[in-house]
Amino acid sequence: MFIFFKECVYRFVWDKELCQTLLGYAGWNLIGNVSFVARTQGINILLNIFLGPTINAARGIAVQVNTAITSFVANFQLAVNPQIIKSYASKDILGMNKLIIQSSKYSFLLLYILALPLLLETDYILKIWLTVIPNYGVLFCRLMIISTLIDTLSGTLLSSVLATGKVKTYQLVTSSIFLLSMPLSYVFLKLGYSPEYTIYIEMLLYVLALFARLLFVNKLVSLSIMEYFNKVIIKCLLVVALSCILPILLRLNMQDGLLRLFCVSLLSLVTSIVLIYYIGLYKSEKVFFQNMYKTRIAKIINK
Repeated sequence: MFIFFKECVYRFVWDKELCQTLLGYAGWNLIGNVSFVARTQGINILLNIFLGPTINAARGIAVQVNTAITSFVANFQLAVNPQIIKSYASKDILGMNKLIIQSSKYSFLLLYILALPLLLETDYILKIWLTVIPNYGVLFCRLMIISTLIDTLSGTLLSSVLATGKVKTYQLVTSSIFLLSMPLSYVFLKLGYSPEYTIYIEMLLYVLALFARLLFVNKLVSLSIMEYFNKVIIKCLLVVALSCILPILLRLNMQDGLLRLFCVSLLSLVTSIVLIYYIGLYKSEKVFFQNMYKTRIAKIINK
């Protein structure tokens, strides 16, 4: 059923300036996406040329494990991104910067809660899943999870740059950094280095990209780099350094098996959450989570 309104009239309008802006924005972002495909698939091709399909299989397993644990954090960042864009559109730069810092920290810590038991028990988990673990399978999984933890810190920084619409220089710089992975990996593999160096290179490039993104966000929305380091990176490093001690000691003093997997996972979960609460969060954040917890409990009781 169609309803026609006389006051509603369709008219074709060609806005050259708007179209140029949209095409430019899409085009520069396309460069970033192409660099992502080139570096991921390019590394697969290089590994296949130098070391054969077996190493590619190990990398494929690592990618699957990594994708499984990052999907939850990806959903969290997906929920935060519209709020960052809204804050920029309403010119609430202080609120936007606060949101960038908090969401970067929360993204890392949420992923770390899932990553710690996997990092400690990678060999046993893969043994249950695959029975026969390919060479470099365990090492690839661990290194890829660590590199993803580093990259997670940059997630909301990327969103804040995209919110400004000024992506040309940003995409040129970050894409150039990531495209270095192919020639650098080629050189290292050609010189006879082992395949895990391709992930070491990726980790280094993630660190460089983090610094580059911080510089861009500082320039575009005046985010304090020192504040980001103090409130995000230092807090996260403290939690990581302290929370892994007890699980590692437990792992070293227990025999490999299902019981150790359960105990290490449980201890990792408890120590991570406790240290995140007492070290990773500020007082205002603790109050916020306490109130949210009380509200949820009250809703459950009232039902």
